[in-house]
Amino acid sequence: MKLKHQVLLRSQLLIAAEWRDAVSGERIIVNNPATGDAIGTVPMAGEMEAQIAVASAARALESWRAQTGKVRASILRRWSDLMLQHSVSGLPCSASTR
Repeated sequence: MKLKHQVLLRSQLLIAAEWRDAVSGERIIVNNPATGDAIGTVPMAGEMEAQIAVASAARALESWRAQTGKVRASILRRWSDLMLQHSVSGLPCSASTR
């Protein structure tokens, strides 16, 4: 089975702002919950990927904390506005603007 919008299923992990494969190279099958049909595969994340993700999140938190409340509020309002603008399509913002 093919997805109508292939952009909805990424075939890599998003860790530390980068799309990447699992260190192990292992993949797992993703099934359509309605039909049970296989619709793709994704990397099997493990301990190494978790460690990289946690370290990246800790670094991001440091820079987020350094922002003023006004700046953080502005960022969150902008994100909210974008979500509302694209909520009708049901697609991610990147796909709905194509």
